[in-house]
Amino acid sequence: MTFPVDLFLNAFQKRDEGMDMDMDMSMPDNSNNSTSNSDNSTKTHDIVLNFHFFLVLHLVTFFVAFGLVYPYAFACKQAKRTKRHILFVTLGLALTVIGFISGHLTGIDHYNSWFSDIGAIFCWAITAGSYFLLVYVDNPFLSHLRRGLNVLHTSLSTIQPLVCWVTTGLSIISLMRFCGSEGDHTGQCLAHGIMGTAFVTYGVILFAMMYFGEQFLVRHNRSQEYLDSWVITIWGIVNTFTEHRWGKPWNHKDVQHTSMGIIWWALGMFGIYTTWDRVNNKPKRSHVPALIILATGYSMLSHSQSIKVSSKVHFMFGVVLMLTALVRIIEISFVLNDEPADNSNIRVWQFLTPLLLVECGMLFMSATEQSMEFLTRHGIMAAPYILIISSVASFVALAVLIPIQSYVRMRNENKVQLAYKEGTDDIEMPFLAEPTEDTDSFNVDE
Repeated sequence: MTFPVDLFLNAFQKRDEGMDMDMDMSMPDNSNNSTSNSDNSTKTHDIVLNFHFFLVLHLVTFFVAFGLVYPYAFACKQAKRTKRHILFVTLGLALTVIGFISGHLTGIDHYNSWFSDIGAIFCWAITAGSYFLLVYVDNPFLSHLRRGLNVLHTSLSTIQPLVCWVTTGLSIISLMRFCGSEGDHTGQCLAHGIMGTAFVTYGVILFAMMYFGEQFLVRHNRSQEYLDSWVITIWGIVNTFTEHRWGKPWNHKDVQHTSMGIIWWALGMFGIYTTWDRVNNKPKRSHVPALIILATGYSMLSHSQSIKVSSKVHFMFGVVLMLTALVRIIEISFVLNDEPADNSNIRVWQFLTPLLLVECGMLFMSATEQSMEFLTRHGIMAAPYILIISSVASFVALAVLIPIQSYVRMRNENKVQLAYKEGTDDIEMPFLAEPTEDTDSFNVDE
């Protein structure tokens, strides 16, 4: 983490030194001025050190609170672990307060920390709701109010990761002064941010479907690829008519992006049709979504850019996309044998597809023109930049898996405890110890 932060600090420090040199050239040379300049340089150095400390504190506390603490607290709430839920929302409250204060002490005038502060305020509302739900009063009106608040609290907790993801991304954009209106950078940032977030969301959904999707798909009598094909088709139709600004001349990027939109909805409709076995009247698995990802990756391999490092990052993005498609095809046909996934028997190979999708999203979001110009200006090669982004993608995937697996584990413990108390023996949990005669061995502390 300190490596990119030091680069940012050096960039700001060089800018300040350049301003000091311009001031020295325009002023007469005397001992008083040199002493003053020495004092100014010392002050500038102190400001940079403070900027470094408070910025890192701001980013780390918000990352831990937004990405780990509050999602885990929500998992505890859904698993009816009230004490643990209150403990973690209190911890999240403390972290967001620290992040809120440190964000306003960075000393950077152009940094608008209010973007991430919106996420903090959102989390504070969730914390307040958690405390209120602890209070129970035997009153009909308050009981109805409490039930409504519980629904609202669950809804806010569900969308909290997405809200904090967006606000944190806007904070980083504000810090780096990216996505300005000059040079049409705003539109490009929006395109990369939305598309990259879509890939990350796709990966998050596949992670969740690994643990919860079996019953959902059986209840609706559909396959995963049927849902994927519908989303890809709609997305392709939108991209077909929005990538080119009508009334203006076409360029190679417009043609390339529009052609990708066309292949998405064309193959997407084919996938919708083929994911239902009309002979045996049942859902079927399909390779079509993977083929669409493969075609997108092939397009990105030849996605020419004006900056050399940008071409390399886009090339790597295409390689990861094609690898994702290949992994998905192997998973469907050779790991699962064209059968629906079994949530009780998750294979190791199944983790690769969502992980690579998160990686694709992070690479695409970080490949804007201004970020590539920043790398070129500071002499950073594509390889270390890709490795750093891949590390961030791994942390994101880890932050997604921790609350999901924690909820599944706590839910299974509840089932075993309930079965043991009722004297039944029809629930098999091979990863848990066999119940003993001592009931305290199954006490889950809530």
